[in-house]
Amino acid sequence: MSSGSADSPSLSPPFRNPKLSLRSRLALATGQSRRDRLWAAMAQTDCQACGFDCQGLADALNRAEVKDPARCSPGGAETTLALRNILSPAGEAPPGAATKPAPSGTATEPSPSGAAIKPAPGPEDGDFLTFLGTGTSYGIPMLGCDCAVCRSDDPRDRRWRSSVLLESRGQRLLIDAGPDLRAQFLRHQLSRLDAVFITHAHADHMMGLDDLRPLSLQGDRALPIFADPPTAETLRVTFPYIFAQKKRRLGIPWMTLVEISPGVAFEAAGMRAMAFEVEHGRGRNLGLRVGDFVYLSDCKRIPERARQVMAGVKWLALDMLREELHPTHLCLEESRALVRDLGGPRTCYIHMSHEVSHSTVGRHLPPYETLAFDGAKFALGDLLRSALSN
Repeated sequence: MSSGSADSPSLSPPFRNPKLSLRSRLALATGQSRRDRLWAAMAQTDCQACGFDCQGLADALNRAEVKDPARCSPGGAETTLALRNILSPAGEAPPGAATKPAPSGTATEPSPSGAAIKPAPGPEDGDFLTFLGTGTSYGIPMLGCDCAVCRSDDPRDRRWRSSVLLESRGQRLLIDAGPDLRAQFLRHQLSRLDAVFITHAHADHMMGLDDLRPLSLQGDRALPIFADPPTAETLRVTFPYIFAQKKRRLGIPWMTLVEISPGVAFEAAGMRAMAFEVEHGRGRNLGLRVGDFVYLSDCKRIPERARQVMAGVKWLALDMLREELHPTHLCLEESRALVRDLGGPRTCYIHMSHEVSHSTVGRHLPPYETLAFDGAKFALGDLLRSALSN
């Protein structure tokens, strides 16, 4: 048992086990120093996405050198909530202290200090971002390749094709539907969806649409698929059996195309959004702004109009294929230059190839820039609800 000082962690803490659940780790840290309890709440990956290993971030939070518990990005909303609880005045209560009973019907867990942990946030409590996939069109590992990243046992180096899920007020918006979609939805136990946005008509961004068939048939209306006119036309040609039908039919995806224009605000899944056009080699692609969040994959040059739409963004998911230059995608330095031009928003890099080792490249980034990885989930507060100007 620790002496209880805030700065003396256990030499061999039993909670230092990534295979244990968060609840189990917190239970093992009961009665330990606050830094130990903070350390127990970490994701235990030592990924250094936040700029520290788990013990280092716990120390920085304990000393108030870092004030944002959401810096432990691999842990997601549940970890952030636990860290905030430990850092709160209630989290300083001595072990066994009396606590206020939870409201009737509210699920709670004992915290390391004996205080009640707030219930985990539900779909109505905030906005959430989940990275379903963060890889390039090949996927990682790439077939036929035995490079170090493709053989890596670091789970962050295993990347499905890029896609994210946005959740706000209980509604869900999927951005891009690649060929890994079915596995992605099964992994996250996603059983419903309200809308889809397709950024452009490349296979790794649209060929999973048919996998949404069972979800599209759940409701009393067709699942809306948002796209600009050129992408919508390609979808009609690629999936004629879906978009030629005008009514619900058993065994056929029930979807409807909703054509949008860059620079014009629209609503999808209850979220106010605006698309903007960027150059992707000889082709083009759409980025999407939802509130103060921007998703931008597959780009090489960002026109001034697109930069205007992105101005003031607070959270950015951004294309970064590799460290070396590429003719149709942003490389690391180009991506970082854009982040600086935008004032340094919280940034997660996506659409990464097998030339990007998470542990090697990620450790050199500043705290507000990280490499995204499949399965990472972030609580965004009410970031997706910020007003847009048309």
